[in-house]
Amino acid sequence: MQRFVTGLATIALSLGVMVNTAHAQNFNIPFKGKQFKGNLMTTYAPCTAPDTVSDDNVPACSTIVRTDSDCGFDGGQGKIQLKTQTVGNYDARIKLGTLDAGCEGRTLDFFGVVRRTGAYCGGNICTAQDLTFKFGSCTVFHAACAFGGQFVWPGGASEGDTEFKDIYVTDNATGLRVFALGLVKTTR
Repeated sequence: MQRFVTGLATIALSLGVMVNTAHAQNFNIPFKGKQFKGNLMTTYAPCTAPDTVSDDNVPACSTIVRTDSDCGFDGGQGKIQLKTQTVGNYDARIKLGTLDAGCEGRTLDFFGVVRRTGAYCGGNICTAQDLTFKFGSCTVFHAACAFGGQFVWPGGASEGDTEFKDIYVTDNATGLRVFALGLVKTTR
């Protein structure tokens, strides 16, 4: 009887080790995630020489500097929408409207910085290095610029998740960041 109990304990312990080992290689993804929407906003230079503090006691600069002094929103808005169309293919719709006159005629490039974790290494689970890729481009015409269409994630379709580390828009000629993903709060 003692051998039987010892045998069962050994089997239970072995199964526990195998489950823990298998669990260590599983990645945690949500069951469903179809759409991502966000706002694009004007970008500003970082505060490198604080001369004041914010309401929540964070060092701040009282002089603000836009990254691009000529191109920004003239009371307009920026929208970004990404959604899954088919496995591995995604649909991007990005629109900037009511832009400053200084944006007119400029070509703007839309970029994403992503980190992918999943079955991307010959079916094995791995985390790929962060990757910057270009969604597309558009030229500002009548104070608006829009891009839309399908794109395929770098690396192809596999099971996993993609973290957006950054989404931004640059001026093609200067390389300056003009717009970036962010939150906007107004009291107007």
